[in-house]
Order: sequence, then structure tokens, then C-alpha cells
Amino acid sequence: MITAIKIFTVIIAFVILASLVMIFIKRYRKAGLQILGSLVIIFVITGICFFYPKKYDRIYLKKAIEWKSLSFRQYADSLNFYIGAIPGSAGIPDPLFCQNFNSVTPANALKMGPLLKNQKIGEYDFSDADKIVNQALENNLRVKGHTLVWGKLSDHFKSPDLDKWLQAFPEKDRSDKLREVINDHIVTVLNHFRGRVHTWDCVNEPTSMYNPGKLENNVFMKYLGEDYIQEAFKLAHSFDPDLKLYLNEEFSDYKGKQAECFLALVKKLKDNNIPLHGIGIQSHILSNIDTSIIDLQNFIRKFTDMGLEVEITELDMRLRLFNAADDPYEAQGKYYARLIKACMSNPMCKGVTFWGFSDDRCWIDQMPFPKPNEPYLFDAEMNPKPAFYEIYKMFRDAFNNKSITFVNN
Repeated sequence: MITAIKIFTVIIAFVILASLVMIFIKRYRKAGLQILGSLVIIFVITGICFFYPKKYDRIYLKKAIEWKSLSFRQYADSLNFYIGAIPGSAGIPDPLFCQNFNSVTPANALKMGPLLKNQKIGEYDFSDADKIVNQALENNLRVKGHTLVWGKLSDHFKSPDLDKWLQAFPEKDRSDKLREVINDHIVTVLNHFRGRVHTWDCVNEPTSMYNPGKLENNVFMKYLGEDYIQEAFKLAHSFDPDLKLYLNEEFSDYKGKQAECFLALVKKLKDNNIPLHGIGIQSHILSNIDTSIIDLQNFIRKFTDMGLEVEITELDMRLRLFNAADDPYEAQGKYYARLIKACMSNPMCKGVTFWGFSDDRCWIDQMPFPKPNEPYLFDAEMNPKPAFYEIYKMFRDAFNNKSITFVNN
């Protein structure tokens, strides 16, 4: 499919280029304008059709009331498996959240930018973060800290704008100033949450989004080099040796240059005896579902064979990707269940976290994807969807069988 798209793109590009050349040749100008005009009309119509929101029959609503009485948390607890989400619009105290999830990841509240008071380096306000963490602990939820060091999109969102802050210092001092800031941040945050948050994404998204096969050229790479990664792990471990420290990353596939770069980084950290305990595989499935779950299983195994734990950390999957199915909601649910089962089939794969709770609060809705997105287990009215029921059945059956086997079918 990807090859066909590439071929089609090359053909279109060739036609556009040819029509542009024809416009500058008097005898072919009219034909060139006609071809170019036709392409513009085709692109506009295609764009409207592609982005026009679709609506699918919500057949599941007939069973949603019955499903609300079900809960899969007790099965996950018994299987020692973390099933989590980020807080929804109603917050952690929502009964549906606590009845089904045993883990929570604050999406942004524990990142450097939101923790700083008015974005001022070195000044902290933990009130919002404390509220989430305390609510989680009151409801016996594991809190997964996210994240101590994040360079990729924090540069993009300027949260905080470390590059700008560093310009106030002589160039020769900037590396030392940045190292001082990040070290103070790690110690301050870990000290504040000591005894409450035991697992952290120590470093988030170190590989490049736009230059596969390379590490992201973020502010830490610019001033500290690749060693910023191992330095963060060593400092966090030295401050609290009981913490589990994860390296978290998003992948578009599990065989490409980015995956190879990440594997090489992990191997290097392990060879250097860096206190890395786990790998987070985000799994935002946004544009296609062609990536095989078997590929994911094999990718997970590469890390567990190194003695590392793995978690699927930011899972969501757009409903529109199942447009060809008779019931996209059901197809989405079955895919989720198979993906979670693939994780559970490896004893060192310890959990799955959805990057959302209900469809009324979905970060993907802010992105230029054709709707519906609706990626979560509960819809905007808090009705459980087929994804909820398929995961419930998967956990129930796993609990009854006391073992998990997976076959890609």
C-alpha cells in the first residue's frame, strides 16, 4: 500500500511539473492551464471528501447500559498488569475510571513547563500535579511519572523555552547553565514526589521525528550532547535507587531507521551500565493500521531479552482507520484487545496506558485528521464502547486461563 502511494505521488508530481512547463511554452499553454486547473479541482474535491466527517451507527448503545456494570480492573490487578489512562474531563474520581484502571499517567502536569511557576526557571508550583497524584493514590492507582527530561516537543511548545533562556548567558557558559537547570529540576521533582511516584519516564522521545535514524537535535543535544540521556538516568538513580526509570518513545513502525536508532541507544545505555529499567512504547496509531502486531511483539522482545521491562505508554487509535469495517467501533475494539494481549503474552511487558479516557477530551481532535477520531474506551457521553467490552473479555479470559498465548490472525 505504501509503495502504491509513493508511485501515485511521483506520477502526480510529474504531471504537475509537466503542466507548469507547458504553461511557459506558447503552443501548449492552454493545455497546460487546463491540466493544472483540472488537478486543482480534483485536489479540492478529494480534500473535501477526505476531511468531511463521517458518522457510524452506534449499535453498541443497545448494550452500553449492561456494560456499565462490568469492570476489568479486578482482573488486571489479579494478573499483576497495569491498565491505565490519563485523567479524563471528570478527573480521576470518576467511578468509571477507578473501577477499570489501576494506573494513571498525568499527561502534562509533571512536565517541566507546567510545574514551573509562570514558566520561571527554578520556581515551582506543584499544586495541580499534587492534586492528580493525591487523587490517584487515594483510589489505589499506580502513578507513572511523565516526564523528567523532554526535549523534542518541549522545544516546539517552548515549555519552557530553554533555548531563549540560555541566550542571556555567554555562549561558553550555556552548557554548564543547562546542566545545572536540568539537574536541579530532576532532584527537585523527585524529592517532591518521593514515596508517591515510584516509576518515571526519565527521558522522553530522544530520537528524531523528522530525521529518522538520528537522535533529536533538541536543546539538550545542542548544549550537552548525547550524554544528557545517561546523565539524567544516573542522577535520578543516585537520588533514589528504588525508582524504576523508563526511556519513552513514539514509533511509526518497528523496523525502520528510527527503531534501529532507538535500539542502538538502548544497547549503548545497557553496555555502559546506565540504570535503565524499562522501555515505553507510545503507540499513537494515527494514520494507518498496517503495522503488524507481530512486529510489535518482536520489537518488545528485543528489549525484554536485554532484561528490560516494557509498557505501552500512550495508546490511542483513530476510529476512522476502521472505515472499511461493517462496524468500525467493533473493529477498533478487537484491534485494541489483540494489541493488549500481545503485550500480556510477554511476562516482561507490564502494562498498557491509553492516552485518554473518554472521547469528549481527545487531543487528536486538535490535529488535521479527518473525523471521527473517537479513540478511547468511553464515548463523549461516557458510554462504554465495544473497545471497553473487548478488553473486558480479554482480561476475563486471561484471568480464567491464568495464561496468555497470542496468534496473529
